[in-house]
Amino acid sequence: MSRHCFVLVHGAWHGAWAWQRVAKRLRDYGQQVLAVDLPGYGTNKEDHRPVTLDRYIEHVIEVISQQKRPVILIGHDLGGMVISGVAERVPQRVHHLIYVAAYLLPSGDSVLSRMQVDRNQNAMSSLRYTDDQREVTLQREHARRYLYNRCDEQDVETALRTLTPQATFPLMSPLKLSDQHFGSIPRSYVRCLQDHMISAATQAELVEAMPCRRVIDLDADHSPFLSASDGLARALLDVAAQEVHQAA
Repeated sequence: MSRHCFVLVHGAWHGAWAWQRVAKRLRDYGQQVLAVDLPGYGTNKEDHRPVTLDRYIEHVIEVISQQKRPVILIGHDLGGMVISGVAERVPQRVHHLIYVAAYLLPSGDSVLSRMQVDRNQNAMSSLRYTDDQREVTLQREHARRYLYNRCDEQDVETALRTLTPQATFPLMSPLKLSDQHFGSIPRSYVRCLQDHMISAATQAELVEAMPCRRVIDLDADHSPFLSASDGLARALLDVAAQEVHQAA
């Protein structure tokens, strides 16, 4: 299969560490892989409390601008908003967008506004904000229930020790997207059918509102990079292979 550059963007509370297994599998197939730590997460020590969605987008643009050719951008959860914003600003640097149990939202929507109308209200009610409203966390048992309900216990414990409070500004920020830029980039969606954070029904609604070239279903929870890493890696490779076939 042709060699691509996959750029993996994590979601709320996580970091590049979440993609380790998927990244290894992609590299085993000869692919170039970059897993990004958004500002304030993982090895990126920027103070995350004042960070905005724009700063997330700028950081990913900085990463992909160093690549010699357009990349395949993968976003999980909140990372879906990030990759949409990147595609809007530098469409010439993006070959394909892949959303993994992610917020694929139309222009003007924010993650928080979408969560507020989501029928999956349990996850919304489990959020805990700091007094200054600049950070939000999930209680330990809620994180276990909504993020990792199909994961091995050891993986769950490791993840729970590694999670970082999520800055609230990126959750509240809407994106302005255009057909000319964002709309010019082909996109695919990986739906996770056992997801208790963004329900399968909600993911179906997102895809219906923002049609994708391809939709792949995984029997996985909200964290397929842990619970179904082989299946997720295969799905990403399948999308990339299809892109090559269509471009030929």
